[in-house]
Amino acid sequence: MAGKTFRGVGQDEDDDERPRLIDEDDARGLHSGPTVVDDQKVAEVLKKAGGTETPKLVAAFKGLKVDTPMGPITFRASDGQSTMGAWVGTTKVDPQRGVGIMVNHELIPGEKVLPSDEEVKKLRPAN
Repeated sequence: MAGKTFRGVGQDEDDDERPRLIDEDDARGLHSGPTVVDDQKVAEVLKKAGGTETPKLVAAFKGLKVDTPMGPITFRASDGQSTMGAWVGTTKVDPQRGVGIMVNHELIPGEKVLPSDEEVKKLRPAN
């Protein structure tokens, strides 16, 4: 059952609540989801920048919004930090497949744990 690692993060076989990010037969595994998101970020910033010159890319990332299979993310204009969340949970071995899975998981949105703009200014006084 290769390729179910990302889809199987704490999900039952018939649970369609979250989008499947990889094909059932795709063996890329856990990092497939973030790779899809990375590809989307690159495509969106290139479209917004209208070129690959560094100043255009820097400007395009400020406030960039990207709809991803893991939910919408934004690159904060103040510091360029992405609000992409992270799955947090407990790992265990799935006895049927003999692979590690995540249980008791939740997606923690980045905007809920990132420091505020004011905090960032204090931490980076030169910016």
